Amino acid sequence: MEYCIFCNEVITLYPTEWPAFIEIFLVRLENFLFIGEVQVEMAEEGKPQTKRLENIENNGFGPLPKARGMRDTILFSLLVLLVYLSSAAVYRNFYQGKRALLSQDVGDAFVILFGICLGELLRSIVLYGEEKNHTVSRYSNSHWRALQACVPYSWKQICVFKIIFLVISFCGTAVYWIFAEKVSFNAFHLLSITVFSAINQVVLSKAEVSHLNETENKHVADGLAWSYYFGYLKIMLPGMKGMLALAQGDEYKIDGEDIRDKLSSEKLHIVIPKNCYTYDSFKEVDKRITFKCSMPPIKKTRGGVQERVYKNTVWEVKLEDDEEPLYVLMEYATPVLSMYDMKKEESAHFHGQDLEDQVKEFTTKLQKILDEDEECKNKYEIVLCGDVKSQKLSEIMRRTIQKEKENKEKDKNI
Repeated sequence: MEYCIFCNEVITLYPTEWPAFIEIFLVRLENFLFIGEVQVEMAEEGKPQTKRLENIENNGFGPLPKARGMRDTILFSLLVLLVYLSSAAVYRNFYQGKRALLSQDVGDAFVILFGICLGELLRSIVLYGEEKNHTVSRYSNSHWRALQACVPYSWKQICVFKIIFLVISFCGTAVYWIFAEKVSFNAFHLLSITVFSAINQVVLSKAEVSHLNETENKHVADGLAWSYYFGYLKIMLPGMKGMLALAQGDEYKIDGEDIRDKLSSEKLHIVIPKNCYTYDSFKEVDKRITFKCSMPPIKKTRGGVQERVYKNTVWEVKLEDDEEPLYVLMEYATPVLSMYDMKKEESAHFHGQDLEDQVKEFTTKLQKILDEDEECKNKYEIVLCGDVKSQKLSEIMRRTIQKEKENKEKDKNI
């Protein structure tokens, strides 16, 4: 009669069953220690077999990664402490014939810890030297927010934990240097540890970047920009001329004139509001903007959907009484609405400041992607706006079209 901690039950084993049990035990021990990388199956002969979970989970797709915890930080701290104390004990006992540990060893540990903490502080100061130049564009003119962004940790628990470490190590180092008769680690050693610690943290590893993405949602904009490009803009923008060529017939006429002759610009205008909220109709934002017609659709079989429809909309933008209205291809950047919804979802951990930062990164990334694609370049115009109701989107569009015309004239003169 034996109790198995991995099976969580009492089992009865006969002598002939011991070899098979030991093999199962070792496999489940691996499963326990390495967080489910293998599983045990019994063959027809009664012998245990192993099969990698990555080959069977999610219909062969493989297991999805789970969120990391703080085990790496705790394990690293314990390992460093164990190695240092063990090394000091061995050195004192076998080479100096003294007791295992001295107060000098504890003082040296405080100096090392203080140097590491100072290294992180030094790195934050260096990062702030650059970020302070972007307080207006990235941090709403707040130096405090810029300084917070330079701190290499974000969890409040970790922040408090490291501040406590800094204070304790400072006090321990001060007491050690003041009262110790003999000091092994002086100010030069402290400075060396500080510089090495600061340099060693400049580049994050792939695992650390992945951890940051999992916990902070700091790369939402990057993924949405690429998805918007491959899933929509890369299909629509290269086919703009072909779409306009198909706009023939009475349904594509405005006041008896061909829509192609009435368009104020052949570019697709992508509206990105700062708060990321997109209305179903631009008329809800500005009554001077009204729906005119839909352009001929582009059909493309994609992702199992046969002849998926992609199309643009022509909007009429009325100006002053004595001015001709504008007719523009205009739409919201629909992915930004996902960020707006994320802000309202508590489980997304995506707050107002994250929204403001990410919509800026989304815009920058999207523009960079499109400008590097020769088939998309110069076929779009990103229209940024804050409070569209108070600013009047119609006025923003008027200025945008006017600027396009000016740039077009300059290109002709070159």
